[in-house]
Amino acid sequence: MRVIYALKQELKKTVVNTGFFVCVLITLILFFLTTCYVDVNTGKSYSVIETLLFIKHQKICEDVSFASCNIIQWAVSGYFLMFIPIIAAFPFIPNFCAERNSGLIRFTIQRSGKMRYYVTKFLSALLGGGLAVLLAYIIFMLIIYLNFPSLNSYSLSDEMLALYKQNAMPINIIKSIFGIFIFGAMAVVPAFLISSFVKNRYLITCIPFMVVYLFSTSLTKLSYDGMEKNKPELIKIAQILKPETITKLSHYEETVRDALIINFVFLIVSFIAFVFIMNRRWDLGE
Repeated sequence: MRVIYALKQELKKTVVNTGFFVCVLITLILFFLTTCYVDVNTGKSYSVIETLLFIKHQKICEDVSFASCNIIQWAVSGYFLMFIPIIAAFPFIPNFCAERNSGLIRFTIQRSGKMRYYVTKFLSALLGGGLAVLLAYIIFMLIIYLNFPSLNSYSLSDEMLALYKQNAMPINIIKSIFGIFIFGAMAVVPAFLISSFVKNRYLITCIPFMVVYLFSTSLTKLSYDGMEKNKPELIKIAQILKPETITKLSHYEETVRDALIINFVFLIVSFIAFVFIMNRRWDLGE
């Protein structure tokens, strides 16, 4: 019960702060910067916001690519994937760094105990990042549903309609929302781990960005190598290791299952490493 109470207090500090709302706002902006349409005649790419501003309503009503469910599917890509390791840490990192730099961490640990402190910090960081990204995604979905046509507005064959509607089923939408929450929570983990031995908030947020960028680039190269050498096992490994794979719960398959297992193992290992490093410090992170 003490852990739950302490978690409530930590979560309150994580959610009710400027960093949380900044995370929601920037994440929402990144969703709207996602490319959702490419004009085959001109080759020009249109983001969601450009589509709303510059594409004629008649064109939107004629091309099924602009169906709301299809627009939402493109949200997890582009700038969102690039910058989420930085943004998801906004709710947690400022308070944690302020607590360490001010010296309050020692008194907090003495009052609550080391392990309870580590657990509540870890869970509040995960929940804060996950909830911020989730809230931005829900707002994005509502705006898209209000501004883009539904599938029923288009003249489609029964086969095509069934294929598109499979993604628009309520259960699949709920799975997608849950996948986004998990993705947002996992995006915080690298910054949380680095915070065990780094006090500077800018380094804590920027280092994960560089690491994730290099990691994603390596996986892209691995996928290309798999296609060039006709080795599907390389492509599968790259898909499993891509962080965004865990958002595809609506298409649950072996790849998504393996990705969830790997992320869970990474989560546990990161927490153990955080506890080990903090316990090795004489000042317990102060």
